[in-house]
Amino acid sequence: MDERKIFRGKFLTLGVTAIIAISVLFICMYEVSASLNIESINFIGSNADLKINALKDTSNDDGDKEVIYSGQLTIDGNRTQPYIFGKYSGDTLNSYWENFRCEKHTIQAKITIAGSSPYPKTEDIDLSADTFSLTFSPDIETGKISPTTRIYVTVKGTDGKGINYAKVIITDGDTKKERTTDSNGRTDFKISDLFSPASAGTYTLKISKNEVVRGYYYCNYEKEFQVKKKLNISGISPANPKVNERVTLTLDTDDYYAGIWLTIEGPKPQYHTLTDKTFYFTLDTIGTYKISVSKGSDYWSDERTIVIEENPELKISFGDIVLGKENEFVVLDANDVRIKDVKVTLKGENLDTYKTSDYNGVVKWTITNPGSYEITAAKTNYKTGQKTFTALKKLKIAYEPEKPRIFDNVKIKLLDESDSPVDGTITINNILHSTQAGYITYNFTKFV
Repeated sequence: MDERKIFRGKFLTLGVTAIIAISVLFICMYEVSASLNIESINFIGSNADLKINALKDTSNDDGDKEVIYSGQLTIDGNRTQPYIFGKYSGDTLNSYWENFRCEKHTIQAKITIAGSSPYPKTEDIDLSADTFSLTFSPDIETGKISPTTRIYVTVKGTDGKGINYAKVIITDGDTKKERTTDSNGRTDFKISDLFSPASAGTYTLKISKNEVVRGYYYCNYEKEFQVKKKLNISGISPANPKVNERVTLTLDTDDYYAGIWLTIEGPKPQYHTLTDKTFYFTLDTIGTYKISVSKGSDYWSDERTIVIEENPELKISFGDIVLGKENEFVVLDANDVRIKDVKVTLKGENLDTYKTSDYNGVVKWTITNPGSYEITAAKTNYKTGQKTFTALKKLKIAYEPEKPRIFDNVKIKLLDESDSPVDGTITINNILHSTQAGYITYNFTKFV
């Protein structure tokens, strides 16, 4: 037996006794179920009269060797005779096969020649033709279909136009439910509306249109798809959390929340069993983390990725620096929250030391030497903060007598915090006067 591929208008040879020409118009899609429409069959007889008693597809085990044609077709010897299925009222079958796949089939013809007993002749054929244009929302292959998910189906032909009255059959085991497309080639369904109870498992979707549509025939589309209970991460807030910032995880499921397993993979993994739709957590190390939730084989799992970012630069707050007294320095974050356990380093004027901020974010130093200083605040997962300042002695002015009168010679002294005399300048009425031994003598000759 030699193999032939059948396309439109091609011939199928059955042995040496009969030649059968089959014109087929239909679709091959995803190598699944097809609907074969027979337009005509031509028979060539032998020297004696030939009768076709039946045509069967013997390759379809599920179809129980479905009969394509049953009857008595008599062909005169040595001539070609056309026959069109469905043309005559006496035909017992419609002009198409149900449940045909676009692939290899074995066609069997029962042939009687000149009154002999019927005997079979078989031939293998490959079927192929045009393709449905199908759109699913959500995609049944990649989408997470739950019993409550509404699935939208659009069936179009090769011309891009919708195909109406196409059958959309959803199967769960032995139970089948049918939908029909509208004038735009659309229909929709939910598993929970079709089956009760609507359980998790494998369902089958079949789409067929077993008649000519604007000059084209189409193969059946058939696909298995998984249905599981919904378990989604509906939200993670904030979207870009910082170190030690509280993260809010929100879930959405078709069922109760108890028993959901949360896995946080990353530099510092965490594992939790959840009991509610909302869960809070913090992460104290920067890096990329994968957030996963799962709950047994009847539920879809879900995951998200978040990046824990370094906190903004630390801030250092302090008032006027007073030499010889204890000065307070406060470490703050970007939101002015006091940060504990920060290494605070002070350098300058023969000084290089550090302290750790206390629970209130405070460190204290007594600075004795005037000059320029640099102070830095550093903590893991924070940008280092830095400031500079100049520490100077404070000056004050004293004078004698305590209550001077006009024309008195007044001794004006320039002193530091310890009341020691300081040589500098004193300005009176916009005129600079330099001190000697820390003072000047001035005579006020008019009222001020």
